[in-house]
Amino acid sequence: MVVSSENKVTNVKIGNVEVNLISGIINQKVSPSKFDRVGKRDIKALKLLLDNENDVVSKLMLMDSIWENQIVTENSLAVTIFNLRKLLSKYDEHNNYTLINVSGYGYGLYKAIPVST
Repeated sequence: MVVSSENKVTNVKIGNVEVNLISGIINQKVSPSKFDRVGKRDIKALKLLLDNENDVVSKLMLMDSIWENQIVTENSLAVTIFNLRKLLSKYDEHNNYTLINVSGYGYGLYKAIPVST
C-alpha cells in the first residue's frame, strides 16, 4: 500500500498492478499503455473492505457507505461485489486476497498469510 502525506492510503497493490483509491485508475507495470479503471462505487467498497481487512463488513454498512443517502437494493451491492471479484481474478494471480461472503450478513476481504516451509 502507498500512503500519502495525510496518512491516507492512496494506492493498493493487487498482484502486478496498483489501484489508485482516489481515481480508480489501475496502473499496470507490465503494460503501461493499457488503461484500465475501477468504478467509483467499486472503489468505495474496496476502500471499506481494505479498512476492515481480515474482518467481515455487514451488507448494511457497505450499502450505507457506498450509496450514502440513496435507496438501493442488495442487488446493487451484489453487482459491486461481482466487479471486485472480477478485479481480483484478473489482477491477483497469486491469490493474495480472498473476497468471502458470509451468508445473510456481509462480505470480507482477507489477505493470504504466507506459509513458510
